[in-house]
Amino acid sequence: MDIEFQAAESHPTARDENTRNDQVNYPIGAYAAVSTNGANLFFQCPTEAKKGDSLQSDTKYVKAALYSASAKLRSDGSADELMTILNSIARHVAAEAECTAVADLPEKLPKPITS
Repeated sequence: MDIEFQAAESHPTARDENTRNDQVNYPIGAYAAVSTNGANLFFQCPTEAKKGDSLQSDTKYVKAALYSASAKLRSDGSADELMTILNSIARHVAAEAECTAVADLPEKLPKPITS
C-alpha cells in the first residue's frame, strides 16, 4: 500500500469521471472516488508557494492518493475500507495543516453516491 499527498490547483468532478463502471464516488472533500487502481481524495486546504520558488504556485486543494495491489473492487465493501483509510489519514493531514474547517472530511465515512 502506498499513500501520497500533494498540492493541487484543481480537482476532478464525479461528472468528469462518470464513464468509469469500476468507480465508487463518495460525498466528502471536494472529490472522492475509489476504482480498481486505488482511492483518490481531493480536499480544500490552501497552500502558499515559498517566495522565490518559480516551480511551485499557490494551490487551493490537496490530493490524497492511496494505491494498493489489492485495490480490486469486490462486493464486500473494499471500496469503503480504502476510502475510510484514506479519509482518516487525510483528516490528520488537514488538522496539521490547520485547514480542517474547509476540508469537508467527516469523522465517519458516509455511504457512497449512487447514480
